[in-house]
Amino acid sequence: MERSRAFTGNRYRSAAALSEWHSASREMPLEPDLAIVDAHHHLWPDGDHAYGLADFRGDCAGLNVIGSVFVECSANYEATLRYGDDFDPDDPSHDLPVRETRFVAQVAADDAATDEAGLCGAIVGFVDLQQGEARAQERLETHIEAGEGRFRGIRQSAAWDAATPALNWRSPPPGLLLHDRFQSGFAALKNLGLSFDAWLYYPQLLDLVLLARRFPDVTIVLNHFGGIIGMEPHDRWKAEGFRQWRRYIEELALCPNVIMKMGGLGMPAARFDFHLRETPPGSAELAELWRPWIECSVEAFGAGRCMIGSNFPVERQCAEYATLWNAYKIATKACSPDERAAIFSGTARRAYRLDDRALTNRSDGAALAARMGGR
Repeated sequence: MERSRAFTGNRYRSAAALSEWHSASREMPLEPDLAIVDAHHHLWPDGDHAYGLADFRGDCAGLNVIGSVFVECSANYEATLRYGDDFDPDDPSHDLPVRETRFVAQVAADDAATDEAGLCGAIVGFVDLQQGEARAQERLETHIEAGEGRFRGIRQSAAWDAATPALNWRSPPPGLLLHDRFQSGFAALKNLGLSFDAWLYYPQLLDLVLLARRFPDVTIVLNHFGGIIGMEPHDRWKAEGFRQWRRYIEELALCPNVIMKMGGLGMPAARFDFHLRETPPGSAELAELWRPWIECSVEAFGAGRCMIGSNFPVERQCAEYATLWNAYKIATKACSPDERAAIFSGTARRAYRLDDRALTNRSDGAALAARMGGR
């Protein structure tokens, strides 16, 4: 069946359609004893694409998932916040995102399996840092309380691309990371020892370099390989785009407080077009296609500053959970056992302090990177 290449968002097939689609090509987990910390997943409490903790735990079956990190996705509140010129720091909507942190903490605490598996052991929420240092810190402290020992930091999307406006989630202004108002709020993360998950596109990576250099004591986790775009017009210069991405990544890796989170290549926006196929790709094909980004990331950052996030359920549009992890296992075969242990679990455990269930909101980003042996 022919499907349109037009971008329709990251929820291309419904949950029911995905189950049918995946049924044609299921894989058994490779190396099922290899410990995994899934450093990036979401929960959606309702709607056609509902995905709860029980669904996630079901996807983890057969794999040795010892922990996971929930990353904000407007779960349990309406994403009405705006970043543009009409930004209003007094808008009561700024209080809404704490509902997500409270929801995830409660779901995790109520789930009997969580204490064993460590699912949602860390929560990355959302606070709009454009509010400035004092207001951002106040709201961060509210998240800390709501997180019941699981809250570790925030993600605020800066993902903006002039050529692909359909991808500009929450419509951030260009250059958000460099705005004085944003950086004022960013200082609150330093005050509380919280981390920052950076979601942007690869042409913006030099903005993140400047931010990381200005705040060397804040741990910054780069999401989704730095935001690979394969949509038109970027698809016209894929080879040059990869070379440019690599140069930016090598520059960013010189900042010891930055950690690479690998993932996101299964999103439709990355334009491998897996979601348009009659049957899903297998792990061997995914490993071969994704290997250049994986190998460049590990070479630049070192295994001690690389981790993997499934980005589920978004990347169900590409592959089943076991298939995705099989692909990363195949693609990292050349790494040593110690390097793979870091990539699959160790880096995420340290970066998100998953061994510290009693939250200690004090973490020096540069010191963390040094402990991880990163460059």
